Parts: sequence; structure tokens; C-alpha cells
Amino acid sequence: FFVFGSPVRSAMAEEKVKTEKVKTEGQVPSDKDLAKAVKDIMSGDIEGMTKKKIIKKLEEDFECDLTEKKEYIKAEIQKCLDEEEEEEEEEEPKKRKAPAPKAAANKRSRGTVCTLSKEDFLKKAPPLKITVDMGEGNTVDLVGQPRLFSSGSYGYYLNSKVPFTVDGADLTLGIGCNCIVVGSKK
Repeated sequence: FFVFGSPVRSAMAEEKVKTEKVKTEGQVPSDKDLAKAVKDIMSGDIEGMTKKKIIKKLEEDFECDLTEKKEYIKAEIQKCLDEEEEEEEEEEPKKRKAPAPKAAANKRSRGTVCTLSKEDFLKKAPPLKITVDMGEGNTVDLVGQPRLFSSGSYGYYLNSKVPFTVDGADLTLGIGCNCIVVGSKK
């Protein structure tokens, strides 16, 4: 069970975007058409939507069975979620730090420097998997691909939204984790 939604999406409820119906007469649509339709759905109010419901809506809109495109559609949904997450990160105001004392600045400048180039890291680093213990024997695996952060550092970003129950109340827990290679910004 995977629930989508955020305050940003809820605020967009008034600006629902309807997916254009594309008649394919039983033919599977192109990846380009699917990507556009997924983006249209994801730009509307998707509170309470699941990947399964999105795929079903696409099957209705395209009037065909999309079983063979299920993994592609899920990847497009995740891409939309990742893009939204990046936009939200960029919208947060940058906090200004007070200048560090001269001794601390000198010490920091002699810190660890990563010897692997960002190009090599992005090409050769394997995916990173982190398992989160949700209690009562439930675990969630977060998997992140190598990425470049807007700060110039590189590492991994892992995120997921998972169902979580507290005192009988069903909640959605947003889990996010930045794993930055120390010294990669230099």
C-alpha cells in the first residue's frame, strides 16, 4: 500500500488537470504518451491515490491493458515524485550561517577530500540500500541511486512514503535520507 500526497499537492486541488483521453484502439501507447499522461495525473490532486489506481486510470484513458508497461509507469510516477521533492527542497529558504572563526575555517579547509571524481562516482557507485525498522517486525527498504546535489556535493538521496499506524490511527510517514560523500564538494 503506497499513498501519495502532500500539502503542496492538496493546495493544487483547485487546479486539477485532466488526462487527455487518447484512443489507441487496444494498442499500447508509446512511452512518450504514457510519460505525458502520468505527468498530467501527477500534476493534479492525487491525495489518496496509489500506483495501482494511477495505472488503472491510465488503462481507462488509453482503453487498453498496460500490464507490460507497469514497471515503466511506476518509474515515471517515481520520477514525478522525485522532481516534486527537489522542487520543495529548492523552495525552502537558505539559512545564512554566521562566519566561522578563523581557526575553525582553517581547520575545515584541511578536511577530508574525496579522491573520486563526481563523474566516476555517478557512473560506478552501486545503489545504496538502507533498511528502516518500523517496529513490530516491519521493515522498509529505501534504495537510492548515486546523484549530484545542487550544492555540488554528491552521494545518495533515498525517500519513500509508507503507511504507519500509531494508536490505531493510519498515517503516512514520509522518510527521506541524504547520504553525502564527505569531501565531495571540493
